[in-house]
Amino acid sequence: MIRNQSQALRWLCVASLALCACGHDSTAPADGPTVVTLTSAQAAALVSQAQVMSAASPGLAWLTDSIEVVLRAGAQALKISVTVDSVPKTYYAVGLMRQFVGSNPFATFHFIAFNDATNATDFFLTNAYAPAAAAGAPNSVAGEFGGSTAFAHLIHVSGTTVTDWSAKTGTATFERVEAGGVCPGTTDTPSVTCAIATMMMQADVTMASADNNFGDTHTAKTGLPVVPAVLLTFH
Repeated sequence: MIRNQSQALRWLCVASLALCACGHDSTAPADGPTVVTLTSAQAAALVSQAQVMSAASPGLAWLTDSIEVVLRAGAQALKISVTVDSVPKTYYAVGLMRQFVGSNPFATFHFIAFNDATNATDFFLTNAYAPAAAAGAPNSVAGEFGGSTAFAHLIHVSGTTVTDWSAKTGTATFERVEAGGVCPGTTDTPSVTCAIATMMMQADVTMASADNNFGDTHTAKTGLPVVPAVLLTFH
């Protein structure tokens, strides 16, 4: 899976990361705002859910290192449509990109969306690892699920019970669209900088199954949303 981040990332964490939905029995309303601005209570609830998921699923360990970098009070998440088991559903998504520009540069990309800002129960998490082909960290990556490049999880959380359907087949593409000013509330250091950014992600999960029940499967597909994101650069 995507590599876990060092203590430097935990030190920098000041914003909050969101998480996206697995097909469940409720469909979010089609109306409502295009962008949701998180309150402090909503951000804290999402972080708490992410920590529950990280503890329950080893493949989501990166969430404990990353969750507070993007999810914070005042952070924005984009309303998107995800087709889950052939049913269009509404979720809210954000992104995190990390680039490592040392002697062995690489980048990681994380797409996180949730079905409800106040009481999220269903999530869709997609991430990818991109080694550099030349000097500098890459700005995009494409890969197939089931290998060592791209990963996706459809998740349902009920209290402390987490059901994780991991993608076995399908594809994903990530691209950094833009990077701008310094992240609010952060102070850049010689080793780590944080910038506000946007990220494009497209995923087509043709089969995701629970590790303890391969007969329990789901599908999920997104368009080409460009979501609010944070770019962390490690020098």
